[in-house]
Amino acid sequence: ATGTIRGLTKMSCPKHMATAICDVVRHLAANCARLKSWREEGAEEGADTAVGTDEPAPAPGTDDLLSLLVVLLAKCGLASPVSLAMYADSFHVLLGSQHSGEIGYALANFYGAVQYARSEPMRDLLIEWGIALDEQ
Repeated sequence: ATGTIRGLTKMSCPKHMATAICDVVRHLAANCARLKSWREEGAEEGADTAVGTDEPAPAPGTDDLLSLLVVLLAKCGLASPVSLAMYADSFHVLLGSQHSGEIGYALANFYGAVQYARSEPMRDLLIEWGIALDEQ
């Protein structure tokens, strides 16, 4: 996923950028669905549930995806994440797609993650972790 995000700076076609962002969000969602919090694991240990059930993992919420995207963006160290997000988002809207469908969902989350990463509390946390996000 980090390679795809870093590769966005080399893409000139907003449609390819939007598709790549959608692929990253799809990848994060699939992996996030497999993760369980410590609380869920502890609750399962004490519960009388059948072992080996074939129930699919629940789809992750937007908050989970947003958190993962913020960390991913910060780790990638993009030179100008805001410009990149606005470029992909603006051209997607110009194509008449607005923010509908899977690509619109992915772009909205990507743009939200970029903006959230720029917020003062998140910026301070990222600096504490030794990660700086360029704000151009």
